[in-house]
Amino acid sequence: IRQLSEACSSGRVEEVATMLASHPQLVNGRRADQRRQTVLMLAAEAGQGEVVRLLLEKGANANLMDKDKQTALMLAAAGGHVQVRQYR
Repeated sequence: IRQLSEACSSGRVEEVATMLASHPQLVNGRRADQRRQTVLMLAAEAGQGEVVRLLLEKGANANLMDKDKQTALMLAAAGGHVQVRQYR
């Protein structure tokens, strides 16, 4: 999940697509840190709109919350990433 998390946060769309093709169950994968964010949350918080779109197309659940009860949309909005909000 670490590699996928880093790819999502960095906006490496092709790498994310390749990883999900091999491991589709990771589409709702969570980091094992205190915040327990999904890969969708990481992409949204970083403003990676194309990665967000890909994750949603692959079935990511946009309604999941992290430890602080934040969804991916909330994290995108808090970061001022308006372009990410269009993919919900």
